[in-house]
Amino acid sequence: AYNNALIGLQNAENAQATADAAARDAYNAVVHPPAGKATPTPQQAQSAHDALAAAQTQAQNAVNAAQSAADLAQSQVDVAQSQATTAEHNLDNSVLRAPISGQVGQVNATLGQAVGVNGSSTQPLIVLVNLGTLQLAGQVREIEIGEVQVGWPVHFTLRAFPQFTFGGTVASISPIPHEGTNGVGYTVTIAIAPQSANQARLFPQMSAPTITITTQEAIGTVLIPTAALTYARGQVASGRFSAAAAGTATQAAQSLIVNAAGDDLKNGLASYVLQWQGGKQVAVPVVLGISDGDYTVVLAGLTVGQAVVLSA
Repeated sequence: AYNNALIGLQNAENAQATADAAARDAYNAVVHPPAGKATPTPQQAQSAHDALAAAQTQAQNAVNAAQSAADLAQSQVDVAQSQATTAEHNLDNSVLRAPISGQVGQVNATLGQAVGVNGSSTQPLIVLVNLGTLQLAGQVREIEIGEVQVGWPVHFTLRAFPQFTFGGTVASISPIPHEGTNGVGYTVTIAIAPQSANQARLFPQMSAPTITITTQEAIGTVLIPTAALTYARGQVASGRFSAAAAGTATQAAQSLIVNAAGDDLKNGLASYVLQWQGGKQVAVPVVLGISDGDYTVVLAGLTVGQAVVLSA
């Protein structure tokens, strides 16, 4: 309709130009006759002038009508374009676009239910699960959280796959405390290594009974059960072993630290363990390194294969 109106306007303008030219030719033929023709009377000149004006008015009216039709068609086009824009906007709003790639894990709505800011539901409409970037959350006690840093390696097991040990790194440490059965703790988020996750098919909400964060590492060193240290100190505290002998052993271990040529022992801790020698327990000086609670590194004082006393 709009194109037809434009064509009609163009035709009217062309017809106006043609009619105007023809009327002027007729007017000039009467008012300005060629040589040899009789001069028109005033009445003839006025009649020619009136005819020219009438022809011009008729042509202009036709142009005005065509212009009105074109304006109306343009208005209709504008309305249609506005309606199309509104329809496209509404269609775009009817499509839910996920902010991440993943798998739909849960849909919390039914057909016809009101959702969004005006809906009554407070839970998410759709829950997405990205199985390609899995994370694990664990609680670290307040007395240990100060030793944990982002990027440190982590190993853990899952109750669903006890035959595997999975790996990852510390991704973040929440500053918000969490009160649990074991006291105050802090949530540590662990990014699971993709190659580790490929060992088994992992799913959300799987439980990890053990999580080990490696805060320090010692390679090629002597390890003893931490229980050996606990036992030795308990024997002294109970009076079943000489405190003087334990003190002498500790001083000897301190001398090892002071007289060490390198830096390997500088951060060590002077202590002692008990060994059976000649049918009795004797205190042996040791320089201790890092410990995971179950085992403790011995930097000096013992060699691989030597026995220590763990219990009476």
